[in-house]
Amino acid sequence: MISRRSLLVALGEMLGVTALAVSGGWMARGAMPALDDRPAVFEVDRTEVDFGTVVEGPELTASFVIRNAGSRRLVLRERVACDCLAEGRQVETIPPRESVSVRGRLPTRGRSGPVRRELQFATSDPERPLVTLVLTADVRPGRD
Repeated sequence: MISRRSLLVALGEMLGVTALAVSGGWMARGAMPALDDRPAVFEVDRTEVDFGTVVEGPELTASFVIRNAGSRRLVLRERVACDCLAEGRQVETIPPRESVSVRGRLPTRGRSGPVRRELQFATSDPERPLVTLVLTADVRPGRD
């Protein structure tokens, strides 16, 4: 026969709640929080893009897909103006379970050697209040 704890753990896993959370805290207090009470949850498809070795000159671009896996709206605010958000906005609001694409740009004109650009965002995710996405390249002199 399946125990009540095993059944709750299996149900929690199906709903995306970790078994550790189910067995560790909510059970002890008698009830699991409703899924709608979860805060905004920041997820990103990757945190770094390395363009490798490139010739100096063009501006390199890469997109990061940011998803709100929570049940409340996720707010992104650029910490340093990088023109990464859509239409030049410095604040983006992502509804629950929705995604947006953030474009990062890495200029190479007039640069050589290792180049790194950090895109920093303050978020409303209590677990990840500050997020840094990174673009890197090794820039070589252009051909004359």
